Amino acid sequence: MMGWYGGGMMGFLGPIVMVLGLAAFYIVFLVAAWRLMRAHESLAETLKEVAQSLRSKT
Repeated sequence: MMGWYGGGMMGFLGPIVMVLGLAAFYIVFLVAAWRLMRAHESLAETLKEVAQSLRSKT
């Protein structure tokens, strides 16, 4: 069985598909890491506001 991309002259598609898959994984990973960083910043800012609010009430 030659696989879904065939063999012989079409054998060059295997590495191309693998490189595109790795590039897509890398982009998804970077976007997820960026969104986690933004969520962390938002949470830190909210906690800072809550602490400031509690300090001003006492």
